[in-house]
Amino acid sequence: FGPLLLLALLLLGLLWAQGYPRQSAVGFVGLLALLTVAYAIGVPARWHDRVAMWRQPWHASKQDSAQLAEGRENIARVLWSISSGGITGQGLGQGNPDDVEAVESDFIFSAISEELGWLGGAAILSLILVLAMTGLQLARLREDALAKTLASGLGLLTAIQAALTIGGSLALWPLTGITLPFLSYGGSSLLISFAALGVLIGLAPPKKINLAEQEFPFPERVAKSLKHLQIVVPVLFLVLLVKAAWLQWPVLRDDVLKHQHQRKDATFVSNPRLDGQNRLVSTHIVRGSLLDRNGLVLVQTTPRGRLYNDAEMFSPLVGLQSRGQRVGLERFLEGPLMGQWDAPSRQFRLPRLAGERRGFDVRLTIDQKLQKRAYELLEERGYRGCIVGIEPSTGKVLFAASRPAPSGVDEWLAGYDANHPKAPPFA
Repeated sequence: FGPLLLLALLLLGLLWAQGYPRQSAVGFVGLLALLTVAYAIGVPARWHDRVAMWRQPWHASKQDSAQLAEGRENIARVLWSISSGGITGQGLGQGNPDDVEAVESDFIFSAISEELGWLGGAAILSLILVLAMTGLQLARLREDALAKTLASGLGLLTAIQAALTIGGSLALWPLTGITLPFLSYGGSSLLISFAALGVLIGLAPPKKINLAEQEFPFPERVAKSLKHLQIVVPVLFLVLLVKAAWLQWPVLRDDVLKHQHQRKDATFVSNPRLDGQNRLVSTHIVRGSLLDRNGLVLVQTTPRGRLYNDAEMFSPLVGLQSRGQRVGLERFLEGPLMGQWDAPSRQFRLPRLAGERRGFDVRLTIDQKLQKRAYELLEERGYRGCIVGIEPSTGKVLFAASRPAPSGVDEWLAGYDANHPKAPPFA
């Protein structure tokens, strides 16, 4: 379906280049109407699914097919990838583009944007625009009809193909499944792109020509149409740049960066780059502390890692982040501890844009003294189980002690060597 749409748009562009802009506009409106009807009746099914992905990438319904549900999630991952690049990107090889399916072909622009940022994406767009404008300029210079049509066609082909691919990645319009010239993986795509470049080079005039002094044996409408196309194409690429800026600039992009995607089974998935375990984030954010109801520190971050006061007593409740066990409150409160209160929050910035920052401290309803006494009772009487204390008037949990500790924690703590240089700190 993508190649067919590309061919239709190219024919409409060539019709404009030949001096028939009104007829081209009518044809474009007719094409949009045809695509709308095709989506409404669900034929072809692939087009219907791609429009549905574009309209709602953040929520998969129970009625969605498996392919549609996966497609929606992949679009969300593409938007996360682009947004995470920011202005300057994460750096070559420092991104996480493999999180996106078909990133090497359909979504190569998301990988570029993540690692090179908005500036890198703008550079790529500029290079493609130069190539497209070269084709249109050669069409104005050539006198013979075949060369003029060939040059304008190759220039428009490059511009339309790039716009469809990049615009699909930016969620400006539905995906088409076509490749990005010179960049997407694929032998035939790369070969055709270079062949088109070779033809454009061959169409270049042997000497410099002054358009003001040149006389053309073509109607004036052809020259005007080509001149208008040289305005329309840059405007189209400018729209792509503005959309990319909306996704990547710090003040605007947080709603996308932190938006959660709801899967078909009603579970939620978040941007993995915001995971506290992610190497792109964790080293730049100081994880917040966990406090008891009176403000006593239960867990805090030190230069050596997470410090757990009364670790054996509280580990069943808070977990052991230093061991890589994202369980208990360390997992449940992952967002605020890393500086995020909710998915659409605007308070988060990626490290390369904001530098090192600190997450929020969280005060629990747990009372450290009551927790300690409850644990001691379990230990003194040799009970295996859990004691939970709740304040009747408010429902607040005051203590939740349990024995034994999670599997392996007792043995790990017993063999803990505080003098070992890589040992995490415990009080």
